[in-house]
Amino acid sequence: MRRKDREIKDFDKILQIMRQCDSCVLALNDDGFPYMVPLNFGMDIEDGQLYLYFHCAMQGKKLDLIRKDNRATFEMDCDHNFILYDERMSCTMGYSSVVGHGIIEFVEEEKSMKH
Repeated sequence: MRRKDREIKDFDKILQIMRQCDSCVLALNDDGFPYMVPLNFGMDIEDGQLYLYFHCAMQGKKLDLIRKDNRATFEMDCDHNFILYDERMSCTMGYSSVVGHGIIEFVEEEKSMKH
């Protein structure tokens, strides 16, 4: 991250941002190129560990890629607002975002129904 002064490291603040997001972009490895797909998600915290849950069909490219390599990166963003600086004749975009990575595991239907 270029602007370390804006980086959020507090776990509770990160969770607060994630709770405001309504989709998650999942990036998977696809023969040298990332394969990115936006997904709905659920979250759970057990013993200080964050778990993300994604619902999907039982077949398809996403699942084929996960079976080949279950490492993934994710991104979520929210709070988008356009910021115009009239005096400088410039603009920027304000937002909150979270980027992370982890290992994808398949969850049996019985366990997923508990969450």
